[in-house]
Amino acid sequence: MPFSRYLQPLWSNGKRVADAKLKDIKNYLNLIPPADHPFYVNLIGNDTLEEDTEGYNAELDFQMQED
Repeated sequence: MPFSRYLQPLWSNGKRVADAKLKDIKNYLNLIPPADHPFYVNLIGNDTLEEDTEGYNAELDFQMQED
């Protein structure tokens, strides 16, 4: 059974990820079991997001590193 079947969505309508992050994920598809590819291939990018935390609207459990 694919691992992604155990994952519960945090956003019922989906949540877009930064385009740079989506590109990274798709570059690593060869390391992900083929049965789980549909989960990652169906992710949607957003070219206006700069950080993964944008749109999260919750208290972060880590410190943001400033460049």
